Amino acid sequence: MAGTIGNSNAIPEGAGAGVIGIGYRGVYGISNSDFGAGVVGESSSDEGYGIHGRTDGDGIGGYFETSTTGRAALATGEGNVGIGIKTPHSKLEISDDTKTRMTLNGEESGGMSSLGFKQFQGVDSYQGWLWESDISDLSNPKLSLFDYDYNIGTPNNENKKEVYKIERGLSMFGDEFYTHKFSGIVEINGGSDEYTSLSMIPEVVDSVQKRFEYYAYHSTDEDRTVLSLDFLNVDTKAGASMYTIPQNMYKATHYSGGGQRHDFGDAIYIRENSYGSSSLNLLVPAVNADHYIYHSASKIDDNITYDFGETIIGTAGGAASTNPLYTATSNPGVSPSGLGGSHWFYGHIQTNGFSITPAPFSLTHEWDSKIYINSPGTDNQSAIHIDADHTTIPAMEVHNIDGGAAISTSGPIHINLDGATTKKHQFIMQQKPGGQAYGMLLQNGDSPYNNWEISVAPANNGEMRLYFNGINRGVFNSTSGNYSSVSDERLKTNIASLSSVLPSLLRLSPKIYNYRSNLSQSFNGFLAQDIQSLFPELVTEVQSREGGESTLMVDYSQLTVLAIKAIQEQQAIIDYCSDKISQLQQENSEIKQETKALKHQVEQLVKEFNNLRKKQ
Repeated sequence: MAGTIGNSNAIPEGAGAGVIGIGYRGVYGISNSDFGAGVVGESSSDEGYGIHGRTDGDGIGGYFETSTTGRAALATGEGNVGIGIKTPHSKLEISDDTKTRMTLNGEESGGMSSLGFKQFQGVDSYQGWLWESDISDLSNPKLSLFDYDYNIGTPNNENKKEVYKIERGLSMFGDEFYTHKFSGIVEINGGSDEYTSLSMIPEVVDSVQKRFEYYAYHSTDEDRTVLSLDFLNVDTKAGASMYTIPQNMYKATHYSGGGQRHDFGDAIYIRENSYGSSSLNLLVPAVNADHYIYHSASKIDDNITYDFGETIIGTAGGAASTNPLYTATSNPGVSPSGLGGSHWFYGHIQTNGFSITPAPFSLTHEWDSKIYINSPGTDNQSAIHIDADHTTIPAMEVHNIDGGAAISTSGPIHINLDGATTKKHQFIMQQKPGGQAYGMLLQNGDSPYNNWEISVAPANNGEMRLYFNGINRGVFNSTSGNYSSVSDERLKTNIASLSSVLPSLLRLSPKIYNYRSNLSQSFNGFLAQDIQSLFPELVTEVQSREGGESTLMVDYSQLTVLAIKAIQEQQAIIDYCSDKISQLQQENSEIKQETKALKHQVEQLVKEFNNLRKKQ
């Protein structure tokens, strides 16, 4: 039964309404049944309206309310509901000629508004998604998306799990900052061009975006998938040409064959942690143990230490062991420039090749040293110290191309070209064969141009030669061992004959003596002080390196010259005496002849005298 039934056919044409009510309440219907309705409006026309409410003033065209909690003030049947549109095609469709907006007002709920999507799951149970806005604090508004369960008629009937939140607040610098929080996996799907990207824009200046862009793409032709991080400027006013050339910061590539590659476009910076250290670990899994190759840096007091090593962790629960491979420690106290340090290598160091082109490899220092190695400064430590692990293998070897040792410190030291390792000498240095014979050079540190060289001549049966500043000064004969010093007239000047030396040589007193360093062996010779008083040019005074007393040296080779000169002087005396003797012998012979003649004359006189006596 219905309280009032109106027939629109009785109404003047154009009114189109079954019931027209005029007054404070034009039509007022009350239902006393649980399933009844106070007013029911029904139209059998495709274009008609069951109930049409309209106002010509500031009133409300239709107003629905309920005084029973949990009951809807407005409920629709199986049809669609349109707001701003006469023919809605969805359950709820909102349309406007200028701007479409659906606003949820949370003023009466303390700034909380929500929009839910639910699906009936069973008896009094729903499950779905819930958008919830919290603008109770206008300086920190939030919008969240929840995965939620809804149970009808039970206390605390919503079970919500937040999966996304956007929040506006102030950054540490005081400007507005937006935070997006995701729970679970964030997935960005690419389009038909197999390309997807995520852009981060920290700054916009004059419509130019300073953008970091993560993008990923798959190349079917090259059969690889790439993830890249680029930095680029984007001019939002430049249209199609708004992108600049990207500056690649990082690229990860996965190849179809399983290979992977990581490319970094610039320096990698790892900041220190709260303990004052930083580290980078590389995992190399193995069958029985995982190997971590670690790089770490730490600072204690004023010393900074860098470690490169390996940590082994047993996969079956074995304990970890750490093996250092290389350690560098700064130690400013041992360097004149305050930049000293120590480098420690563990294990073997091997390289198959090393080159820097186009410039040669060099190490420079502020004192123009190519390589500067500073001693720790204590008496028992060397600047370079190399220990052998055992007695049969050298602590250090430098090999030639044939594998032989050019430098070996296990017993004998070899510096040679042919790699001979079977010789028994303690030190071997081989000259370069062929061409000029250049040997071992002893260079004066104060004057690098004053140097002595010892070399073996390639000819003349391998005689040993001495050079000073590249000029031959002496030769040792390879057969006799005799030494010959340079004496070419072309190298001499101020040449004069040596004056008499015999009287001075006769004053020299040969001695027999022992040196204080060896009392068991006697020597024949002279005292330098005696020679110095007579022949000072034969004596050289050499200063001690330690600042002690000087020492007198005698050039005994010049005594031979003086001896020859003395022999020449003696020979002149002998020749003079021989001439005198010959002269005296001649005079003596003549005297003998004269004496013989006189004797004969005397004998004749005596004979004549005797004859006279007889005659008398």
